[in-house]
Amino acid sequence: MAQIHIDRDALVVSTQGAEKLGLWNLRAQVEEEEMLKLVEDFLREMVEYQKKSGRHLQPEETVAWGSWAVQCKEVDGHLEFWEFQGDWTDVEPGVTRTMAYMAMMLAAREELGAEEVAPPLATQLVVITDDVLQGQLPVEGIRYLEEDTQMSGWWLITEGYDGNEEDLKSAPLYQIFESCPHLIPLVGLPAGYRFRLGEEGCEILFDSEVIEGSQKEQEV
Repeated sequence: MAQIHIDRDALVVSTQGAEKLGLWNLRAQVEEEEMLKLVEDFLREMVEYQKKSGRHLQPEETVAWGSWAVQCKEVDGHLEFWEFQGDWTDVEPGVTRTMAYMAMMLAAREELGAEEVAPPLATQLVVITDDVLQGQLPVEGIRYLEEDTQMSGWWLITEGYDGNEEDLKSAPLYQIFESCPHLIPLVGLPAGYRFRLGEEGCEILFDSEVIEGSQKEQEV
């Protein structure tokens, strides 16, 4: 059976030999050398997905990976991955943002020994107090189990919140990433985790009662 190889050329990673299996060769570029291993893993995952599902990626197709998403562009006989910009309005060449977000979330999860779960997608919603988007600290976060696929399960509140839910609003995660980059590593944690992030540092713990409470609400 034909083999697909991964090649590096400076900061560009591409597959070779995919055409023998009737697939597009894939290509992605980053701005930092330390991201190359993660890009290789990403391309391998995309190849395996096509081989196992029998479904071939096509030009202009959008693919979610980690919390971000990329779009396939036909460039020089390859499918090249371009990522969504920070405000999610358009795509741009490269996958630096996608890899950086994934790397931060993986590092936080590994440090805590947290369960391996897919992070929420950047278009999913977060319940917040309005001043979270202004970077107000300290901020407390808690992630609930969530059946609604539009919601990430995260609630982010600041000290000014008095419990009146009318003061809360929903915002897509990509707005949190743009306004509060210090929160990016934390939002990849599974349901049940809570944190308090302030100028003095960050406290993180797993609260099983959060899971139990979410399950009871879903059963009602």
